[in-house]
Amino acid sequence: MSRSATDLPRFGLVGRLGVAAVIAGFLAAAIGATAIGLWASEALEGQVEETNLGVANRLAVATDDGIRSASTVLQVAATRRALYSGDRIDAVSELHNLLTNTLHFDSLVLYDADGTPAAAAASRYLARAERFPPRPDLVASLTSGGWSANLLEGTPSLELAAPLESPPGRVVGALVATLPLDAVTSRVVELRLGQTGRARLVDDEGVTLVHVDRDRVVAQERVPVGPILGGREAGSGSIGSGADETLVAVVRLSTFQGAVVVEQDRQDALRPVAQTRMQLTLILLAIVAVTVATVLLAGRSFLRPVRPLAEAVQRYGSGERVRVGSIARHDEIGTLAAHFDRMADALDERVEELEETNQRLREAQERLDDAFQDSPIGMATGPVDGTLTRANPALVAIVGRTASAVEGESILVHLHPEEVEGAARQLSSLRYGPRRALSAEWRMRRPDGSEVWTLLTATRIDDREGRPAELFWQVQDITPRKRAEQELLRLDRAKTEFVANAAHELRTPLTALSGLAEVLADRWQSMDPDQVEQSLEALVRQATRTRVLVQELLDLLRVESGSQRFDLRRVRVAPVVTQAVGSLPQLGEKVVRAEVPEELEVLADESALDRIVVSLLANAARYG
Repeated sequence: MSRSATDLPRFGLVGRLGVAAVIAGFLAAAIGATAIGLWASEALEGQVEETNLGVANRLAVATDDGIRSASTVLQVAATRRALYSGDRIDAVSELHNLLTNTLHFDSLVLYDADGTPAAAAASRYLARAERFPPRPDLVASLTSGGWSANLLEGTPSLELAAPLESPPGRVVGALVATLPLDAVTSRVVELRLGQTGRARLVDDEGVTLVHVDRDRVVAQERVPVGPILGGREAGSGSIGSGADETLVAVVRLSTFQGAVVVEQDRQDALRPVAQTRMQLTLILLAIVAVTVATVLLAGRSFLRPVRPLAEAVQRYGSGERVRVGSIARHDEIGTLAAHFDRMADALDERVEELEETNQRLREAQERLDDAFQDSPIGMATGPVDGTLTRANPALVAIVGRTASAVEGESILVHLHPEEVEGAARQLSSLRYGPRRALSAEWRMRRPDGSEVWTLLTATRIDDREGRPAELFWQVQDITPRKRAEQELLRLDRAKTEFVANAAHELRTPLTALSGLAEVLADRWQSMDPDQVEQSLEALVRQATRTRVLVQELLDLLRVESGSQRFDLRRVRVAPVVTQAVGSLPQLGEKVVRAEVPEELEVLADESALDRIVVSLLANAARYG
């Protein structure tokens, strides 16, 4: 239901402005809070990573110091005379004393220079040297004043080894101790960060060695030490995703192949940011509320003088040619009203011009449609790929199909198969090349198999950007002309062949006439009467033959000029054939016999019939 100008909503635009302000405010608050939260989260996360990395570094240093301290104790013990004196009882006693006075080690094993276990002692079980395997490689790897630490596979313990030297500088064995890692990693177990931050000691594969809850943690996902460190000695990263994401800091140990890991839930680490974001969101929402109220009040004040202009615009949109008139304001509203009146005047003039132009265009289009439909020349339009989208009746008649069968098909479909390839190339050059038109004579094949010779002209029409848009086709049926041309070519070839044959035929009797005339002129006095008579008969035959050939040439000229006339009458065939046989040249051993009934008569021109029979007999004698 339409609304009149007087029913304009009093606060419609103001309300929309208010809604827009609310939405914009909420979006601004959400975006601002999110942006600040992200910035704060990134800053705090970086700070947490840096802090955790420092804690991990300190724990790694403390762990390395504890291991080095234990190795120092082991090196000092390796200097005891009782261990390399050769007395096994003294060695075992000394090992037990070391275990009693040292709380770090679980077991001690003494190896000789060949790596064979010589004595052993354990703090929690009875140890015998025979239970331990030989270690020649371990003894060989030790150097004077050195020591080594290796992680025992499958256990959270280290194997420390110190060389026995006698005299100093000459390695004669090794003292190997088993050191539980929890003996030197108390600070790792005791560490707490926030509510979830803990520390652990892992090997290079990320398997947990020391943790406050090792039995549970060791079965969980391993810490990706390699990817986090990436070839460095220390680094930070994360494990898991979403709510289970954990921030980790990793520092590699220098005493053995392991690392200290400090981990903390991301939500726990970033809890201060969430609290700050909530406070910030409340502040931004308060600012939004104040802004919305200000917009609503300002909008009402601003829109009050716009009502007359809104009424005029609505009435003008309904078809009334109204004007706002003078508004007693000297601000933008008054200027807008004046411009509206001038715009309405210009629009009225433009609408009248457009209506007149549209009317002329409609009339021109109707004339073009009538010319297209009534044209005796086949016409069609379509895209540049050769498809016909519109065809007039003349073109439909040429291709021998219905309009629905022609429209929507390519012009190539209607061409003779021998013409398709060449036509496709020309269409491609018209579509992609600089050519804008082509004209060619192409054969078309109708559905009944008959062929039609056509003259096709295609003109390319480009759009405003100069790109090919469509093709305009003109098709003329030139089949009668092509048939006439072919008939003229056939007649021309026949005439040329006839003239050549006639010249050849004339040469033979003329040569005979010349020879006989020379013979009679030189020898007629010395010749017998019979020879003279035979020569004269031959002269007559050749003269007759020459006359017939000349007459044929004259008949040909009359046929071409259209002046040939025949004197038709009843003619007996036998004399004509006898005369034609007598006019033939000498055939060597060939003999020509004519058997024609004396009573046979035909209706013909006697001279023409004579020429036909002579021509047939001559061809038969020459080629038969």
